[in-house]
Amino acid sequence: FPVTIFTKENLESQSIKSFLVLPLFINNIFYGFVGFDDRINERRWSNSEITFLNNIVYNLSTTIQRKKANYELEKSLEEKNNILESIDDAFISLDQNWIVKYWNKKSESIVNLSRDQIIGKNFWEVFPQLLVTTYEKNCKEAFEHQKSINFQDYFEELKIWLDVSAYPSKNGLSIYYKDITNTKKNEDALKASNDRFEKSTAATNDAIWDWDIEKNSLYRGEGFTKSFGYKFPSFIYDTNILDLINSRVRPDQADEVINSLKDAIS
Repeated sequence: FPVTIFTKENLESQSIKSFLVLPLFINNIFYGFVGFDDRINERRWSNSEITFLNNIVYNLSTTIQRKKANYELEKSLEEKNNILESIDDAFISLDQNWIVKYWNKKSESIVNLSRDQIIGKNFWEVFPQLLVTTYEKNCKEAFEHQKSINFQDYFEELKIWLDVSAYPSKNGLSIYYKDITNTKKNEDALKASNDRFEKSTAATNDAIWDWDIEKNSLYRGEGFTKSFGYKFPSFIYDTNILDLINSRVRPDQADEVINSLKDAIS
């Protein structure tokens, strides 16, 4: 801001005979001066005039401070809103009375319900079908016990699986959720595949084994028990496959087995 230097020459050039100024501070930061000047008389300022100027400075200071606080709050809310609108998760904010306070674009997309249709309304009145379900139980438990909860549940009305995380505060509940339907389908397909594999290995007398190189785990079918006469654990994790072969295969044949594995991997 411009600064006026109160020198004798400066005052004379403006024909100022007397002046009264008070500094303006906001949050202990100097912002400038507020003042009066008299271009007619040289005089002392009365107590009422000084009090009046003090009131002006005080009111101006509180007004600027309030506007700055509102601006910072609006800026902070805008930044938070931008984050909540840009995340991949759907987000809901509920107050302690289960009134919806926030509903981001991802929520609109998943539930097919615009924020204008739900903000300001009671969540359970909008979704009565969720009462007496895992969703209600977990959300109320999170709020009542003030602890975070994560769960997965199938929503019949939407025909989707959701992964839900609820984070409580004294003022309400923040809920993040995402559609995991495709993940669930892949998990079910993998489980079905594993079940078929286990059943096929159980139906044969062959000693079938499967080594997962990436996970470093070893699976052995029931044929091992049938062939060798003693029980093997079905899964072994973090195993050294070379040590295992050396400890289980005849010394004159262990190298041949190990080399055949290396050739297969190559």
